Amino acid sequence: MMQIPNALLVLVVVFSSIAHAQPCLPFPGFGLYTGLAFARAIHFGDLDQDGDLDFVVPGGDFIRIYENDGTGNFNQIALYYTIFPATRVKLVDLNNDSWLDIYMSIAGDDQVVAYFNDGTGQFPTVYSNLIGFSPKGIDAGDIDGDGFADLVVANESDGTIRFLINDGDDTFTPMPAISAGTEPEDVLLGDLDNDGDPDLIITEQTTSTAMVRLNNGSGVFSQVATLTLGNSPEYGALGHLNGDSFLDLVVTSEVDNSVSVHLGLGNGQFAATAYYDAGVRPSDVTIGDLDGDGDQDLAVSNFFDRKMHVLMNQGGGSFLAPVAYTTALFSQSVAIGDVNNDGHLDIGVANGIGDSVNIFMNNGVGAFAQIDETDSRARGRDIEIGDLDLDGDLDIVVADDTTNRYGIVRNDGSGNLIPFNTFDAFSGDASDAHLADFDLDGDLDMAIVSAIDGFLHTFRGLGDGTFSAGALIDSSLSNPFEVSCVDLNGDDAPELIVSQFGTNRLRIYNNNGAGIFSSRPEIELPGITVGIDAGDVDGDGDNDIVLAGVSTDEVYVLRTGRNDSIGTPVAYSTGDEPYALKLADLDSDGDLDLAVLNRGFDPATGSKVRVMLNNGNGSYAPAGLYPVGFRPAGLRVADLDGDGDIDIVTSSESDKAMSTLLNNGDATFTPEVRTHFLLGPRGVALGDLDSDGGIDAVTTNMSTTQLRLIFNSCDINPCPADLNRDGLLNFFDVSAFLSAYQNQQPIADFNNDGQFSFFDVSAYLSAYNAGCP
Repeated sequence: MMQIPNALLVLVVVFSSIAHAQPCLPFPGFGLYTGLAFARAIHFGDLDQDGDLDFVVPGGDFIRIYENDGTGNFNQIALYYTIFPATRVKLVDLNNDSWLDIYMSIAGDDQVVAYFNDGTGQFPTVYSNLIGFSPKGIDAGDIDGDGFADLVVANESDGTIRFLINDGDDTFTPMPAISAGTEPEDVLLGDLDNDGDPDLIITEQTTSTAMVRLNNGSGVFSQVATLTLGNSPEYGALGHLNGDSFLDLVVTSEVDNSVSVHLGLGNGQFAATAYYDAGVRPSDVTIGDLDGDGDQDLAVSNFFDRKMHVLMNQGGGSFLAPVAYTTALFSQSVAIGDVNNDGHLDIGVANGIGDSVNIFMNNGVGAFAQIDETDSRARGRDIEIGDLDLDGDLDIVVADDTTNRYGIVRNDGSGNLIPFNTFDAFSGDASDAHLADFDLDGDLDMAIVSAIDGFLHTFRGLGDGTFSAGALIDSSLSNPFEVSCVDLNGDDAPELIVSQFGTNRLRIYNNNGAGIFSSRPEIELPGITVGIDAGDVDGDGDNDIVLAGVSTDEVYVLRTGRNDSIGTPVAYSTGDEPYALKLADLDSDGDLDLAVLNRGFDPATGSKVRVMLNNGNGSYAPAGLYPVGFRPAGLRVADLDGDGDIDIVTSSESDKAMSTLLNNGDATFTPEVRTHFLLGPRGVALGDLDSDGGIDAVTTNMSTTQLRLIFNSCDINPCPADLNRDGLLNFFDVSAFLSAYQNQQPIADFNNDGQFSFFDVSAYLSAYNAGCP
């Protein structure tokens, strides 16, 4: 056994600070807001001064306002007619009343429009001006030093920029047009020379340059530099990228698929240009510290490839390779802000052709929802994961409850899931499936029930990702709902357990060890059952059965023994309409607790997950109750964030969302975090699809054969004490822990209680002593 380094013993005595840390969110919240035709722009701001960020977005011939409920969920509260869709939309206090106003360019009718906030989040006063031909980029700043924010706009079609001087009374005075090349695209205001007044940058598409013009303090500008950009530059942003006090510039290039970074020298001049890959046709860019390390990172929207890219700052204004996140079609604008008030910056993306807005919640360490799609060629409630072709990665089976088919999707080992084929199972529907090795030959077999026809079939796995023709086990079931597989008699060969929605009787089928099944006598239950799970609830070495009694609002526990003995069902009240359940050690005390999905709907709080704790002898007591939206159907459990505790995931067709509940370590759970989809998810399954150590999720869709793949955003380390990830435990890992602890970095919160204390040191010592697998 490895010895504990003395440095850690010193650490125990020296440090006892109590600052809070933020755990990683494995499936960060993902919002989807649709019905927004030509959603070309987005901007965050607290429009109603309630302490959280709202957003504005053009949708069709309207500007739409979405109000934040304080958790990052938004509701449209107002819309204002704009004749044509806005090109760019931004927020600033234009009349110094402390309320954010809206200003925008509308290329379709050559206007600049401002909407003034009346102090309630409404915008009754409107200013508009025909400012030039095809106005695009627009920005605000006090260019003449009178205390009011003025406007500047780039007119793409007539090669000019125009200033609108703020009169302070909700009106503006247009200034004469100023030549700005052939095709000015964007304008940016910022103090480039640190003299206290905003200077001007103009990006120009035809020459692929940026003109830098310094303000003399009274709104008169003189050009001091011309910067070379990537081909066909789009929009830009200003910020402090290398940690000095001078503003830096970043600009997207749609032809070069890049962003150009220009580090400011403090006098209107910039250092040599650096170019970074930014995905296909980058359109917009914004700046913010996404990973909480003190450096400003980049978020880029992409027009062609349904992506948003994040480029992390390495600390000196140089950037790592971009990380792609899936959006809707033709993303044209991106914004950054902490929309759920967790202290981490989130991202909003406006999708111009996708007619929608995506909200990406930060997982706490600068990663966001990773969602992909694949076609299973089958549509159903149930989805199962397992290594069907014995290649070491997880494949997928979907039972199609609209046909007699099941679909197989193969994994290439990196999370790329490729539709393989669909197979006819039998006449009738394939409503539920379960994978297990029935014949103990080392490959996964499958059982499928048909709710309509009352059939139970088994299929032998061939080890190559396919199955043999189905063998009919029973044709007399009464609306079978779910099938489960577990060894009930200690011979290692799993039996089959089937719940029936048409009767209050349970069917069990004994396995002879070769995958041949025979039916036991039916077991009468107190009510109709749906969800099933099995495990050793009383610690006697035998697997017991638990069922969701949907008709009596109870769960039933059936203890088993050798020689096929089954105890009398013991009922426990759980809540309204229990539908699915899972056994897991939720409180880490060594026995199996229950997570129960109650579909019954409370109009105020929705459906709920009930946690029931095992008293240590197979009896249960109700514990927490956690809202998870409207009538979810799917329930799975796993350690999603790598902290050693079992977390919960549900899926809801009605809410079009997947909900994640993270375990605090004591069988209490955080409020749900939702991942929203365009189509409602039916079933959900969990497994490490991309072989990176993190548990991912996959859901079936309500009305299509598409699967949604939600990849875990946490950086899961299979050997927690190996902090430098070199596969060894030594002095360098101890040093990394000491440094992280002293600097109160989340990685040192080893017991995941949100604090830095002696208990983290103790947890690290335990992990170090345990070694690496």
